[in-house]
Amino acid sequence: MGDHCIQTNVRVKYAGRQTFADMRTHDRSPDVLRCLMGYIIDLTLVMDQLFLDTLPLKPPRLLTVEQIDMALESYINTEARKVHRQIREYVTKSTITQILRSNNAQQMVIDLIRQHRAADSDR
Repeated sequence: MGDHCIQTNVRVKYAGRQTFADMRTHDRSPDVLRCLMGYIIDLTLVMDQLFLDTLPLKPPRLLTVEQIDMALESYINTEARKVHRQIREYVTKSTITQILRSNNAQQMVIDLIRQHRAADSDR
């Protein structure tokens, strides 16, 4: 994730309540949002691929290091760049205040997962 995800506690006024956000300054908020969105989406999409890879196996469906490596490699070579480009575009087009007020970051995460999940003929 990098140094831009360094955490400190800063009080942020959100929806009439005091909450704590992990950011050094307001300017770092887009970096934090980008990191969190990327982490959630990457993890979900790799886990989705692993599920599809192990589903056809006979029980017990044991997961191997090779399957994990293949799922990661597949994701990195196919969808990761597209996903992270879309996240960067989303984060830079809106201010953090707009994103927090509308709570649409969650919907963007859901949309990107649906758009980039592994192909499966039954879905």
